[in-house]
Amino acid sequence: MDKLVEKYLKRIVIESMLNDIDELAYVAKDKQSQIDKETGEKRPKKFRPKYDDGSPFPEEDRKKNIPDYVIANPNLEKDGEFIIVPLLCGELETFEEQNKEWLKSIGVKHGDLKVQTVRCYRSRRSEYPHVALEKLFPSKQVYDKSNREAEKVIQEKIKRTFNSIVGNELDSPEFQKVLVRRSIPALNMKDNSLYGKAQTKKTNISQYDTYSNEKIEFNFHGYNVYNTVRDFLNAVMTRIRTPEGGDIEIPDTLFMTRQTNRNYSRYNADRKMEKKYIGKTPVQGKDSRDYFEDNLDATIRLDFEINGELMDNSYLWNVRLKTVVGKKLETEQRLKGGYLDNKLIQSAGTFQLEPGVEFNQQTTVMDNKDIKNGLIAVLNDLKSQIENINPKEMLKYATVRRNEIA
Repeated sequence: MDKLVEKYLKRIVIESMLNDIDELAYVAKDKQSQIDKETGEKRPKKFRPKYDDGSPFPEEDRKKNIPDYVIANPNLEKDGEFIIVPLLCGELETFEEQNKEWLKSIGVKHGDLKVQTVRCYRSRRSEYPHVALEKLFPSKQVYDKSNREAEKVIQEKIKRTFNSIVGNELDSPEFQKVLVRRSIPALNMKDNSLYGKAQTKKTNISQYDTYSNEKIEFNFHGYNVYNTVRDFLNAVMTRIRTPEGGDIEIPDTLFMTRQTNRNYSRYNADRKMEKKYIGKTPVQGKDSRDYFEDNLDATIRLDFEINGELMDNSYLWNVRLKTVVGKKLETEQRLKGGYLDNKLIQSAGTFQLEPGVEFNQQTTVMDNKDIKNGLIAVLNDLKSQIENINPKEMLKYATVRRNEIA
């Protein structure tokens, strides 16, 4: 087909299509629609400048496009609109008295909205009153942001003191030896890897816990792993023979991702024992999807949690330590039957506070000596219970049976 003919036919088709359409609404590119798709109603605006023919303000203001009043809805609520009339510093008393009828009329005009006058909102009446009004009538979002910042400060202050106490009591080399001698994974709270730089771990320690003046939650998990059941037995026997306080090897405490994650589905706790490996992550070189490269026939998992709660004029601390043991045959692809319960140790206490004590951003619960001493007390009680465990108790899980030998 000749190009001129093709061009002519295309023009005829386009013109015929346009003639069939009376009117199309023009929507600017990248502009959000003012209509709410769910309700079909107009989206609310924070500030809408308005003009009124019966305005008591000078005619010069109208020529300068200065609005007479503003319909405000700073929180963008469905029925949250009210009227603001900005005034200069010397106008408030005389203006309200002299213009009662007009103030009432603009409220009626907009469905009996409440009318509020504001004096000294700025040095002069302006074409853009909403700029200054946003400071006088901040939205909830502004308050929420301020509250979040305050909560973040409180959280960091609480975590810093809380982690220091827990670390001093349970993460010392001396107590790590006490745990390992009883084949309990050590509570290693510091990440000394290349990426951790000796900061508090973001792996074994849950990042979804609460640290506030009303409630504290702390969750930690870890694993000790063994390639074969004979390795497991040999390690337990070595620990039994080592005297209390003697030199003992402290194995690495591994972790499993997605154990407390609230955004994604959690990995099974026994995933490391599956005979499945898909390589390392490209940047940090970690086991992809937490499948372990070596075959693991035995693991010990530790779950440790601390909960604190403010109750009227007292504070409750509750500490819980649980260990489970997993064993499988070398020929098995994964752990069958799940983990076996080993130990459950708990300690709790309620500690009285001084009358009228209050907690805020400056003085948090972890600044209170009674609460701090209470935490230390329940941790020391937990430590005493652990120290009373006989290391030989793990033999009932570590003993190698004939069918477990390759």
